[in-house]
Amino acid sequence: MTASAWLTIPSARPVAEVAELVEKWSSLGYGVALWRDEPEPLAGLADIVLSGQYPGYAQAVNALIREVARHPEAEWFIAGGDDTLPDPDH
Repeated sequence: MTASAWLTIPSARPVAEVAELVEKWSSLGYGVALWRDEPEPLAGLADIVLSGQYPGYAQAVNALIREVARHPEAEWFIAGGDDTLPDPDH
């Protein structure tokens, strides 16, 4: 993934709903990193998927940002929620 801007979100929503959200962000060029409680069949759904017992929003997002920061092209981090949609004009 060569995105410079990344969305980091924990989500417990059903896979189909998360897939729709990821597609909206990805189609605008964002990388997407997800935290899931269970490692459901999410291969290919997001660029990065971390899973485990949910540690709370702040700790989950911080873990995702640490993982994304390993990508040398990553410059911007968006801490969102699974109800956060991208602005299609910006």
